[in-house]
Amino acid sequence: MYRTLIRMTVVLMLAALACGCKKTAEGETKKWTANKAALQKLSSKYENLSEVIDEHLKKTQKKFNKAKKLDGDKKIKAMAAANSAARKVISPFESYDRAVRETSTLIKDKQIGKLPSDRVKSAVKACKKAKKKAKKLLADAAVEDVDELIAKAESAGSKVRAGMSKLKTLKREADRKKKKKKKKKKKKKE
Repeated sequence: MYRTLIRMTVVLMLAALACGCKKTAEGETKKWTANKAALQKLSSKYENLSEVIDEHLKKTQKKFNKAKKLDGDKKIKAMAAANSAARKVISPFESYDRAVRETSTLIKDKQIGKLPSDRVKSAVKACKKAKKKAKKLLADAAVEDVDELIAKAESAGSKVRAGMSKLKTLKREADRKKKKKKKKKKKKKE
């Protein structure tokens, strides 16, 4: 009896999981609304890239509108394809923005600040320089098509991530030192 109950529970959980993951037209419409807003935001944030972004938005909007006229699974697949095309442009910019935020967080990290100042200053300087280069790359970019746009955004993100590598190393070192300190305190208490 106990095994039967477990099997039934597992089957119900798998069924719920399978149903919950299925794409729906409503879900794809919500994704489209978010993707469209993200593309519009990118267009206004990067005016020098807005022509290509706006053109991509028009193309994906047409794909999405055509998809809405279809039925059943074809409709959902076509809507998902339009969303995927939009995400293709949005994702590299989101990755770049995440890297910039992470860099700012690392620069302000108190544990890193406790390490020898010459190493910290060097790492922060490298990080800020990389951020500045990446920002300039996007600000000065003149792109002809979506693929070039994506490449520029990916390059900017890579520059920032490369620049913060020294800071990440310092963060790991600072965390190890903090952990060692806690262990010593714990041993002293015992």
